[in-house]
Amino acid sequence: MLRFNDNSYEGLNIIRFIKINNMGGNKIIDKKHFLLNKTLVIGIIILFIGMNITLPAESLSIERVSIRSQSMGYNLGDDITPPVTTIYFDPPEPDGDHDWYVSNVTITLEATDDMSGVNTTYYSINSEPWKIYDEPIRLYWDVVYHIVYFSIDNAGNIEFPKLSHLKLDQTPPYILLDWDLFKKDFRWYVNIKLEANDETSGLIMLDIHLNNVLIDSRIGPPFDIGYIIELSILKTSTLKFTYYDTAGNSAFKSINRSMIQSRSNNQNSHQFSNPLLLRLFKRFLMVKRLLSFLFI
Repeated sequence: MLRFNDNSYEGLNIIRFIKINNMGGNKIIDKKHFLLNKTLVIGIIILFIGMNITLPAESLSIERVSIRSQSMGYNLGDDITPPVTTIYFDPPEPDGDHDWYVSNVTITLEATDDMSGVNTTYYSINSEPWKIYDEPIRLYWDVVYHIVYFSIDNAGNIEFPKLSHLKLDQTPPYILLDWDLFKKDFRWYVNIKLEANDETSGLIMLDIHLNNVLIDSRIGPPFDIGYIIELSILKTSTLKFTYYDTAGNSAFKSINRSMIQSRSNNQNSHQFSNPLLLRLFKRFLMVKRLLSFLFI
């Protein structure tokens, strides 16, 4: 409803009570006329499905509007048509998958009024405080945006607020890969553990490649999985796990035998970095050599 924090009904200017419903378009469900004093104070509550946005009060001087209107050759009451505001996105269409943007987006608001001219354009993003539009708006955070906007002309006519949506996700999925070795039936295997997450658009698919050949593909959860492969297969091969989010961003983790060997060497080196353990290990080797010499 349009509400006013000034309960005085003195003056000459008239405005309507409006309720805006997102179902079935904008509707004026209740028309009442009130006389206001010199300053028109606007306080609009917009009711959309799933979210409430409150417009803080902004003032527009009726005296200033009257002077501008008269200087253009007509009276204040001649213009009863509100302005029209159009929103433009750059890029004009989502550049990702499933109506998601995967790059920065610039918003431009253009308002027109054929008679008294546009006075001010207001906008609010995701229920933030209302701002006066004076330059293009740059969006770069990963989030779903709800943009509400409207304009007021120099005769005091208020446009019905409009709502636009925009989905932005530029961040690839997060992947954590870990593994361990185990032996079964005289063969060594690699037990791979994968955890993945995407906070904005969400994960949608996992592809598994062996030497760039697709060997498995999974659509939908679960995406935290275990994968076992024989170590001998990785001797000359690389196993790659690629995750995709709904917006089309992707990330991958891979594993091969050299990576396993490198980590194993590091673990062994760290294990004997303690001087006492190192001395014990050397003595063990000496005893082993002595025993092998005695029993030749």
